[in-house]
Amino acid sequence: MTSSTKDLADISRFEKLASEWWDVNGPFKLLHEMNPIRIGYAKNNICKALNINDKKLKPFSGLDFLDVGCGGGLVSVPMHFLGANVTGIDPGIKNIEAAKAYAKRKDLPINFISATAEELEKTGAKFDVILAIEVIEHVANYKFFLKKLASMLKPNGVLIITTLNRTIKSLLFAKVAAEYLFRILPAGTHEWDKFLKPEEIENELKAYGINKVNICGTQFNIINREFSFCSNTDITYSMTFVKERIEKN
Repeated sequence: MTSSTKDLADISRFEKLASEWWDVNGPFKLLHEMNPIRIGYAKNNICKALNINDKKLKPFSGLDFLDVGCGGGLVSVPMHFLGANVTGIDPGIKNIEAAKAYAKRKDLPINFISATAEELEKTGAKFDVILAIEVIEHVANYKFFLKKLASMLKPNGVLIITTLNRTIKSLLFAKVAAEYLFRILPAGTHEWDKFLKPEEIENELKAYGINKVNICGTQFNIINREFSFCSNTDITYSMTFVKERIEKN
C-alpha cells in the first residue's frame, strides 16, 4: 500500500470542475446543500468538546483550524466567519487557485495551500481542530492519511470526519442512484470500495490516542433536497474525535 494520500485520478477529476466550486447550481450543488448541516454538526460538536459557548458570534476565535481536502473552500469560509484561523489544503492546484480567488474577492484572510496532509505534516504544523469533510473516501491510503492528521492534531484537539459507509445501501443509493439514476452527483465522483465503515476509522485513530466522542448519520430528502440528522449511519455519517491530553509514546 502506498505511503501517499494522493489519488491522481481523483485529483484530476475534481480539478476539471475547479472553476465551478462556488456555483450553487453547478456540479457541486449537493455539497452546497449539505454545507449547513455539516457546518452545524462541526460547530456543535467542537464547542461541546472544547467547552465553548456556541451562542457566541465567533466561538472559534483564537483557534487554529485545518480544512483538509478543502476544494474551493466551501467549509473553510464558514469556519473563518465563526472566528477560526483557517488553513485549507488540497492537492489540486486548480482547486486552491479557485479557493484563493474566492477569498481575494471577499477579502477573507484564509491560508489556502496546495499540499497533501503528509506534505503539511512535515512542516511541523499543529492545529486545535482538523476537519476532513467528505475527503477520506478520496485519498489513496486512508490509514496513512489518518496517521498524518493525528500527528498534526494538538493534545485535546478535535477531529471531525464526515464520509460514506461501505454498505450495500450506500452502493445502491450514494453511488448508483446518486450518480447514474438521479444525476445528483457527477458520474464517477465516488469509488464504493474506498468507502469506510465507522469502526475502521475509529480503530485506526485509537492507536494515536484519538477517541470517538460522537457519531450520527445524515439523510437526504430528494423531494425537497434537504439534509437532516438521523441515527442510521448506513449511508453517510459524521464522527467527532478528541485527542488525549497526554500523547502516548
